[in-house]
Amino acid sequence: MVERSTGQFNLMNKFKDAAGRRGIFADVDGTIIAIADHPARARMSNSMKQVIAKLQSQYELAFISGRPLNQVKKIVGLSNQVSYVGSHGFEIEIHGSRLPASLSQTKRRSLTKALERLKSYNLEKRFPGLVLEKKPASLATHYRQTNKPTKIATQLQPILAKVAKNLSLELKRGRKVFELSLPGINKGKAVRTLLVKLSLSSVIYLGDDYTDLDAFAALENSRQENGTSIWKIAVASSEVPEIIDCADLTLDSVNAVEQLFTWLSTSASKTCKSGYGAFTRSD
Repeated sequence: MVERSTGQFNLMNKFKDAAGRRGIFADVDGTIIAIADHPARARMSNSMKQVIAKLQSQYELAFISGRPLNQVKKIVGLSNQVSYVGSHGFEIEIHGSRLPASLSQTKRRSLTKALERLKSYNLEKRFPGLVLEKKPASLATHYRQTNKPTKIATQLQPILAKVAKNLSLELKRGRKVFELSLPGINKGKAVRTLLVKLSLSSVIYLGDDYTDLDAFAALENSRQENGTSIWKIAVASSEVPEIIDCADLTLDSVNAVEQLFTWLSTSASKTCKSGYGAFTRSD
């Protein structure tokens, strides 16, 4: 159970009042928008949009997702004054400027062959409700809508692991999704790029999924090597309990994230006492 803790409010006060350039990095699905039964049905609430719009005048904002970049931008809907990361770090746009990203013919062939092999297994017919999604640098298999997701995952994983091994791809897992990804692409590398490009001295990162652990690790390295002040915030769920152990703080829902953002958007002279959602320190 996630509970309120006065010590955690103090930690957020330290971030809010920190000197230098401050950044808020947030995952998308499961963090600033609720997980939907189908990726295409996910929407951000109007109240979350409003509070994020207020934050952009006070902090450097970056939205980091496994979704393709164009989808991330459409969901968030902010101007070019923020940064976006799509496809787990393959696509990066900072203040409206896209960083170079391209795939060699060899990598393109690997993804094409992987898609052909997945289709040869007739996964969508074999597992009704499964959604196969082609992304710029990966292939995702969403199984949230299947009748027995836990059982389906145990059957699906060895199939995907075999394809990944044969084609030198990485198998990533997420909240009721597996992805066959080109190697070396992850949110940790994207976070390191953002820290340098944006010259940030203090950052909070909010995430809820396994792929956010790469970002947590990158931030921890930056804290130890460069003295960056960082706070790793997990948005708790029963699907990824491991992330709580790797976080500094834990929030219990997307609503709690919105409440935290609301407080962060207020005057820095106001001290946080309680009331922006249940959360605790992950010791």
